Amino acid sequence: WGPHDAEAIRLVAVVYDEDDKVLAQRQAELAVELLKAGAITPFEMDLILPHGVVDHYEVLVQGLKVQ
Repeated sequence: WGPHDAEAIRLVAVVYDEDDKVLAQRQAELAVELLKAGAITPFEMDLILPHGVVDHYEVLVQGLKVQ
């Protein structure tokens, strides 16, 4: 995130099988309205897997830099 405070933070979790095929994805907003530079905050996301076995996942983060 760098040296800037962030707002409107959205998370996207993507779950993959061992062949890197997407099993599920989910989008959620953080419960905090503002995240200070260097700060951390916990989060939880529930994912429903229609089939397959999870091998790995990634969480992508998007947000707006506070002006």
